[in-house]
Amino acid sequence: MAAILTLPEHNNEFDIEFLPFMIKIIPLIFSLGGMIFALIFYFIYYKYIDLLSSSIYKYLINFLVNKWYFDYINNNYLAKPTLKISYNFFFKELDKGFFELFGPFGVSIIFYNLFKYSLRLHTGYIYHYLSFMGLAFLFFNLILELFYIFI
Repeated sequence: MAAILTLPEHNNEFDIEFLPFMIKIIPLIFSLGGMIFALIFYFIYYKYIDLLSSSIYKYLINFLVNKWYFDYINNNYLAKPTLKISYNFFFKELDKGFFELFGPFGVSIIFYNLFKYSLRLHTGYIYHYLSFMGLAFLFFNLILELFYIFI
């Protein structure tokens, strides 16, 4: 039942208990009948089992024994291609390539190149350092002014 309230005229669960006894034991009768049929066929008519397995019924038996080849179809046409795509594209290209390039590995390369470039800017002359400090001060003031204008 999925509803919060089920009206009594729509509740069919309790009607099962009032079914006749013969209807209730139909699954038991068919299960026992199938077991008896399998035992009779196996012990009395065992000669026909070899005949069935060596004749044209071999394909039908393979079809029925292999669960109608659902596992074969599922494994070969759904699971294996999905695993190949997920490994070759999503793992190799995205995770090992794109995300690492723009993730921690890429950020470390960018900072390494920035620091390497900044080493060339440090010449040791005091007027170079003063000009960089002045440019940084002007840039910081420009950012503050733009921030206060747009707020």
